[in-house]
Formats: sequence, structure tokens, C-alpha cells
Amino acid sequence: MPNFFLFLAAAAAVVCAPAFVLLAQTPPEAGEIALVVGAPWGPAAADVAARAGVQEIAPGRAPLGVLVQLDNPQSTDRLYRQGAWLVLNGRKVLELCAN
Repeated sequence: MPNFFLFLAAAAAVVCAPAFVLLAQTPPEAGEIALVVGAPWGPAAADVAARAGVQEIAPGRAPLGVLVQLDNPQSTDRLYRQGAWLVLNGRKVLELCAN
């Protein structure tokens, strides 16, 4: 039985490692790419980005996430005020997805 819990903990660490990497990074700054994540029960991430006045940069969208270009230092604050759940460094997300 102890081996089962060890295996379960190891599997959880492997599965959650990409999320830990994304959450532990520094927030994006003005002029950088950001991944906007919307709440599952709230407005779509694309709607949040549109209301915040930031430009989408990716041709495709996910229901809960969209890549945007941050125009100025207040862009992140505007995204959170419009309902963004998370605003992550988009370049790191693209690096993670490319590998």
C-alpha cells in the first residue's frame, strides 16, 4: 500500500509540473505576449480580452484561453477587472506547447 501512495504522488507531480512552471513565473510586462485564462463559469477569455481593449494575436482560440499582446502596464489590471482568472506569460506557454 505505501508503494501505491508513492506512485500516486509521483504521478500527480508529473501531471501538475507544467502548471507549476506556468504559475511560478513572473507576470508578463507591457509589450509582451500573455495568455488570458477565463473562469469556466464566467465570460469567454476572448470576450474578456475584447472588453479590456487588448489585441488577440493567435488565429485560434480555446474556450478558456486566448493569447494577447499587452499594450501598456495597465493592460494586466484591465484584464483582471474584466474577469480574467489568470494572466500568464504567453511566451513561456508557447515554449511549453512547442516542446
